[in-house]
This record gives sequence, structure tokens and C-alpha cells, in this order.
Amino acid sequence: MEPGAGRYSLCGVTDRIGLRRRTSATPKRKSPHSDWRSQSRQPPERRGGDDPPRRRGADSEATVIPFPIIATLLSFISLCVVIDVRSRRIPNALSGCAMLCGAALNTFYFGGEGLVASLSGLTAAVVVLFGPFALGGVGAGDVKMMGAVGALLGPRLALIGLLVGMVLGGLIMTVALARRGRLEEKLAATISMIAGTAVTRSLSPLKRSAAEQSAVALPYSVPLGIGTMAVLAMGCWR
Repeated sequence: MEPGAGRYSLCGVTDRIGLRRRTSATPKRKSPHSDWRSQSRQPPERRGGDDPPRRRGADSEATVIPFPIIATLLSFISLCVVIDVRSRRIPNALSGCAMLCGAALNTFYFGGEGLVASLSGLTAAVVVLFGPFALGGVGAGDVKMMGAVGALLGPRLALIGLLVGMVLGGLIMTVALARRGRLEEKLAATISMIAGTAVTRSLSPLKRSAAEQSAVALPYSVPLGIGTMAVLAMGCWR
């Protein structure tokens, strides 16, 4: 072994170890993409023009119904129910005033779009109830009452309340017939009535059934009013 070989070899190893130490001690440069995860977690800044415009109108999901409209609606429904239960009629003056108040309040709060929504709600409720009214299932007062509800709430909420009220009215009628022991009789009469309508292709059997003296009379303002109030209670105006 030559005299300088070990020293050279030892120095070489020392230099390599020192180089490795210096290399490991040198701080690494941070990559510009090293924080991509933390950057991706941060929510993007919202620009001033990125917010979608809020819809307006009595029937808008993004608009809460003002309190005067709700107060007018609840007062109107309460009066209709009380008067209908006592006298089996709803005054035209009461329904007419509610329609005018609905159109005026929606126009005041929502402008032209509110007026359009009010008139659309009135028309939708009257059109849906025209068939049952023509068959004698509901009275003219019930049609005008729901027309006023549509003028106050707009078409969407009025139709939802109308649907809930009609289902509730059917349940009330079923319970009333069951308590009187006439449920089976009424079901058989209903099947016969539908069959007669299909055979004759006429609506006269339906009209005769509604005009019978034995038919169970129900003030339909009660279930219709409860259905409308239930829609408001469930927060469907938001």
C-alpha cells in the first residue's frame, strides 16, 4: 500500500461525506406548486358582478312575503271560514276586497312583476276550480276565495295550498262518511257514477250525484283555508 493512498482515500471519503452533509444541510427551494393543496382549499374571491340577480315578485322563491300580505291573507281566510261555517256562503264583497288588496300590495312591494304574479295566481286558482264548480263539487264562494288567495300569494303557492286543501277535504269527507256508516254506499255510488259517465260520455251523472239530497255537504273553505295556512307554516314561500 502506498503511503499517500490511504490518506488520499480517507480524504476522498471525508470529502464525500462532507459534501453529502453540506448537500443535506442546504435548504431546499420551495416549489411554486408545493402549496397547491392549501391554495385549492381557499375559497375563490367573489367578484362584484358574480352574484346572480335575485328574482322578484309575489311568487319568487328568493323573496320572503311581506308581513302585510300575510296578515291580509290570514284575516281573509279566517273571515271566510267563520262566515262559510255559519251561513254556508262567502260574500262577494269580501273576496273582491281581498283580490284588490292582493294586487295592490304585490304591486307596491314588487312592482310590475308583482302585479303579473298576482293576476296569474288569481287566474290559475279560478281555472283549476272551474271544473269542480261546474260539477257542483264546490261553490262559487270557494272559487272566489281561492282566487283571492292566488292574488295575494301568486300562482305557485296558491296551487300548492289548493292541492293540500283538496286532499284534506277528501280525508275529512271520508271520515264523515265512515262515522255515519255510509262510506261503502258512497264508494259504490261513486264507482257507478264514474261508469255511467264513461258509458254515456256525459258529465250529467256527476252533476246528479252532487245535487242529491243525501249528499254530504262540506264547507270547503275550511280544508282550503287549512291547506293554505299549512303551506305558509311549512315555509314554502322561501
